[in-house]
Amino acid sequence: DPTNPNVATEAKAAMLDALYLKPPSSFELANQLAQYLTSSSLADDPMVWVYVAAARGQEYSYRCKAGVPKENLLDVRKSALDAAKRVSVLEKNLNSPARVYLRGMYVPNSGPDNDLTVFYGEEEFDKVILGVDRKQSAAEPAAEEPKP
Repeated sequence: DPTNPNVATEAKAAMLDALYLKPPSSFELANQLAQYLTSSSLADDPMVWVYVAAARGQEYSYRCKAGVPKENLLDVRKSALDAAKRVSVLEKNLNSPARVYLRGMYVPNSGPDNDLTVFYGEEEFDKVILGVDRKQSAAEPAAEEPKP
């Protein structure tokens, strides 16, 4: 029952546990739980969406290593990006636990998990996760140093 908060809370815990299984079981189970959770009473919980992004990042990385061409994984990439966007919409505070955890999974060697490092440096992910817009930054003239 997606409206039962107790079931949803248990499913959220199970999703986190699933992410620590060996791939592909990790992301397969997490993706199944995500289908339930994103229509449950926890659909507006930013951590649910962090876990969705992690599962999709794991899947993308696993399938790339298995030789699947990246152009065949565009839906997986988009799903990871959409989940990260959902986190930033639900949680505006850049220092919230959800946003910090998301960044930790994205920036190499910055957290205990690396589920999103496969996308590190991609412009769209930088903008959503780090708040960095390289196009805008490049278009802005550099500020001059004050003269002594």
